[in-house]
Amino acid sequence: MGATTWGRKAAALVAAIALGATLLFWGYKHGLFGVTPPPGITLTDLHTVGQFQSVFDAGKGSPRLVLIMSPT
Repeated sequence: MGATTWGRKAAALVAAIALGATLLFWGYKHGLFGVTPPPGITLTDLHTVGQFQSVFDAGKGSPRLVLIMSPT
């Protein structure tokens, strides 16, 4: 019974690696890596809450993405 369990684990590992490789290849072929954003698209580095509020309020009516990174 141990051989069957190892066989299933090996098959699952091979399938996961194949899926990952397929996704990476697809992303590369469709330009998901290293693409320059369209003109007018910028990433803003904010240092204070006040800066965040002013930029957030200025974009009223347009979609916004907020990325919060914490060192801990």
